[in-house]
This record gives sequence, structure tokens and C-alpha cells, in this order.
Amino acid sequence: MANIDGIVAVMLFLVFVSWSFVFFFNVFSSQASQPLADVMYSISDRVVDYLTVDYYEMPVSHASSGDVTAAVFFFDHVWPSEGAKNSSRVYDSAGDQLSCNLTGDRLYWQDDAVSGDNYFKITYSNSSSHAPNCTSGDLGDPLNQTVPWSAVKTSRISQEQIMAMTAMDYSTFRNSLGVERDIRVEINISGSMTTYGLATPNSTSVYGRMTRHATVEGQQAEIRVLAW
Repeated sequence: MANIDGIVAVMLFLVFVSWSFVFFFNVFSSQASQPLADVMYSISDRVVDYLTVDYYEMPVSHASSGDVTAAVFFFDHVWPSEGAKNSSRVYDSAGDQLSCNLTGDRLYWQDDAVSGDNYFKITYSNSSSHAPNCTSGDLGDPLNQTVPWSAVKTSRISQEQIMAMTAMDYSTFRNSLGVERDIRVEINISGSMTTYGLATPNSTSVYGRMTRHATVEGQQAEIRVLAW
């Protein structure tokens, strides 16, 4: 009887060890050991996430008592970062970009005003750094204060993030994303192509995924991520 109990105990121990091995293998199996088709979307999403920033569109309005040529409008805002302030742009109701000036946290621009409500759109992205889109200084008097509406936040491709990627060592970039496969990134923005990563091999199956996105500047970007 004691021998049977010992055999049962050994068998239970072996079953436990086997189950533990399978469990830990499934949990901690590396990306490189998984079928590439299963992880391709994850790799592509990580690259795209790196290249995007938070992008805000905020309508503003001003009620004018009459028609005014070359009226000066302004907008005071608590910018989330210096890069966000520098990335600010102003558009008229037709969608045309207007020249702008910045003094402190106050944004100025000039446009013709019509009697009644005048609408504009302010955009900015929460970039860590950005060269100023607006020049410094105000535009003089009289000033017309605008009233902000609710901002809409989306994600858009940032040229600054593309430049940060291309300036980074390939292994460092790949490791920062937690990607264990070799990759190549191809970005087409209005016919301007940027490539990054390794050349694709001839003797290995290569998987790819292409996605389309808007850029901070309002252009269309095609991002193709290849992995093998």
C-alpha cells in the first residue's frame, strides 16, 4: 500500500511539474517564438503609436457688431506644453490657414470680420518640442477676444516623431518598443518617402501591414511596417 501511495505521489508531482512548465511557457514565450502573422498587428500598432501625438482642434468664435477689414483677434489658452503652444495654427471658416503671432500664452491673428458670429479653428499638438508656427509679438489694436468651444482630441502623425525615430539607433528603437522581430518602416507623406530599419531579406518570409493616417499638418500619411 505504501508503494502505491508513493507511486501516486510521484505521478502527481510529475503532472504538476508538466502543467507548470506548459503554463510558464505560454505566459513567458517570447514574441520571436510566436507565428509572425499573430504578432504583425501588434508590431505595426507599436510603431504607429510611437509616431503619433495627441492632436487638438478647438473652434473659437467672435460676435462682431459690424463688418471690419483686417480685424485683430486673440485667444488666451493654458497650453499643455511649450511644444503644444509652438505647434498652434489658426484657420478661418473656409479652412484656410492664417498667419499668427504669439506673445506669452496669447495667440493673435488677423482676418476680415463680418457682422454677427465669426468662426475660426485653432489646432495644436502635444509635442515635446516643435519649432514655432507663429511669429512673436502682437498685431496691435483694437483687439477682438474670441470665445473657445470644446476641444476635440485625436491622434495624428508627427514629423517630429518621425525625425526622432530616424535619428535613433535601430536596435535602441526596436528594444524601446519591445519588438523582437527585425522590422522596416516605410512612410509616404504626399509622395515624400521616409524609410527606416533593415533591408528586407530575400530568403525569409516577410509580413507587412499598411495603415493610413492624418498628419499634424493635415496631410495624408501611409505607414507600411514590415517584419520577419
